Amino acid sequence: MTRTTVILTALMVCALVFAGLLAGCTSDLPNELGHDLGIITMDTVLAPLSMETITQFSALDVTDPEVPYGSLQTLYLGTQGGNTSSMLVNFDFGDVFSDEFPEELFTSENIQTVNFSLTMLDFYGNKRFTTSDGDTLEVIEPVGIHYWISVLDAPFDTTSTAPVAIPPHGLAIFQDQEGNRGKEPLLPLDKNLFLQWVASGEIIGFLIEAGPGSDPGLVGYAARELTFYSQLEAIGAGTVVAPDFVVNFVSEEVNYQMPPMADISTFHELRTAPTDPVDGMMFRTGLRSYLALLFDLSDLPANSYINRAALRVMSEPDSSFGTLTTLQISEMDSLDFTNPATSMTVDELDRALEPTATLSSVDPYQVEIIEFNVTDYVQRRINNVYTGRRGLAITADEAFFGANFGVPPDFYFNVFRLFGTNAPDSLLPQLRITYSLVDEVNGGTP
Repeated sequence: MTRTTVILTALMVCALVFAGLLAGCTSDLPNELGHDLGIITMDTVLAPLSMETITQFSALDVTDPEVPYGSLQTLYLGTQGGNTSSMLVNFDFGDVFSDEFPEELFTSENIQTVNFSLTMLDFYGNKRFTTSDGDTLEVIEPVGIHYWISVLDAPFDTTSTAPVAIPPHGLAIFQDQEGNRGKEPLLPLDKNLFLQWVASGEIIGFLIEAGPGSDPGLVGYAARELTFYSQLEAIGAGTVVAPDFVVNFVSEEVNYQMPPMADISTFHELRTAPTDPVDGMMFRTGLRSYLALLFDLSDLPANSYINRAALRVMSEPDSSFGTLTTLQISEMDSLDFTNPATSMTVDELDRALEPTATLSSVDPYQVEIIEFNVTDYVQRRINNVYTGRRGLAITADEAFFGANFGVPPDFYFNVFRLFGTNAPDSLLPQLRITYSLVDEVNGGTP
């Protein structure tokens, strides 16, 4: 790039000389951006540069051993963005009777109705309003689901540590023909069939699916492990929010609620994160999938002062979905993501990251430009502060970053699809850098 010569006024020259004299007397310790800067003069022309060459990339598959797959707080049903999930729920019919609900109460004559109940997370049951052309509000209705319920041939394996295939099962015992948009669907079942399960005293597994005719979309529900009740519409005390059986008796004022002993989402179809940026990039919470990348900075002059640097990635709103999300950009040693797909625990991720900047309340349905300020990171790389090469990682706002007042990253299944290096120029992932050139003019005490 041709260096531009700028003629400074006499006043500016005097000011720079005076500042240089003051700086030459300092004995301050080196700052975090690097050592041995000495006294500098600066080319006052700001030069823009766009870095688009990614020399190293990895999809980061992150798991938390302290929160096993079967202990997640949410369940998902439906299909969206190449992901499909059903629910598996086990009930222990050997643990039904109690002093309040004795065995003799469970007869066909005493039971009025039996329903299977689910509790939808508030976000998925609400209408959403999106702004179009600055002033037009588009109303998006909640997803309508045709619920299907089937009995599994055997209870599902509760030791599952990852998404599972749908187990063998019988014909559906319930098929919702009309579709349901309610936040707390009650699905009526045959009471005599329920009594047969009670009489067996066995553990029985059930499959809940979004049947034919359901609207496209992944919908979240409360699981048995749910603790963030703030994500639900107001519920009554003692309400079982997990999938449960609700029995109404003819003569009793209190309903019997039967909670599950285990429940999981199947995610039997799960879109794999690209491992080559040519194919695009993906950020996902719920089943965490983050990304790390390293840009080539060889075109940046070694004597650069970084006025501003921003990592810009472009999202695809039409194929992204989920709730408002907090995104974190961090520095990460390139040795920690040498493989195209890297598996890490949350603790390993914590040790590998040095947080740089945060973006809050990013809407996957609306945002197109995602931009992080990484000025200090680029300056440190130019100043050779590091012994090795450091890249950048985009993650969710994990608890180890500090003040985290929202739900954990494994709560909502949010997906951001990002354009890769094969996209049109305006959509490429970029490091956008504005810099000035500096020259050391004398010693001083760095």
